[in-house]
Amino acid sequence: MEPTFDKPTIIGALAEISRLDPNFNIFGVTNHQYKLNPPVPAAELDAFEAAWGVRLPDDYRYFVMEIGNGGAGPGYGLYPLGLEGIDKTTQLGPLRPAIAENLARPFPHAKRWNTDAPDYGDQEEVERRIEENEADYVKDDWVRGAFPISNQGCGIIIYLVVSGPQRGYLWVDDRESCGGIYSIGGDDSDPVSFSTWYSDWLSWSLSEAQKRARKAKKHKNREKA
Repeated sequence: MEPTFDKPTIIGALAEISRLDPNFNIFGVTNHQYKLNPPVPAAELDAFEAAWGVRLPDDYRYFVMEIGNGGAGPGYGLYPLGLEGIDKTTQLGPLRPAIAENLARPFPHAKRWNTDAPDYGDQEEVERRIEENEADYVKDDWVRGAFPISNQGCGIIIYLVVSGPQRGYLWVDDRESCGGIYSIGGDDSDPVSFSTWYSDWLSWSLSEAQKRARKAKKHKNREKA
């Protein structure tokens, strides 16, 4: 069963994680400091969908309209609707035209995609094929029907699919490291929705912050002894 979003629960969890991690030691959080942006106005969300001929997945749509339009989230946080990291950095700019103008086209993948190297395990061969065909390999057309929602670091970008059979699921663009494009859950696991991904991150962050806080308390008590 898909996780459901409850705004008070999410806001409360973020506040508790922030209390436990006041120095923002968990990876990526210095960029958002556990804060969500204000929700996107309904009119703005409707205009986005009308402009690009898509209907956003229900869980993501609810989140940006009722909870927060970007900010606290996995990696370096969530991009606001219609924005992305410039050149895969944390500096924000409008969606590239090649992304926005192709959102209504079906997403082209059903399983992991990379180069056509005969043996994916041969990394040198993979990289050689990619170098030979770099212009094609980096085309935005390989992620048509989806838009970026988060930077995970090391050039890894998370995309939300909005058109085609994979609609509503998250995919990873790891072409920066020659890793190709693949479902965030992997070919052998169930696809992962935005709500599952965000809820899992929230649970992990709370657990990690609690673990670090306990460790810091033990260290402090030993110093006093």
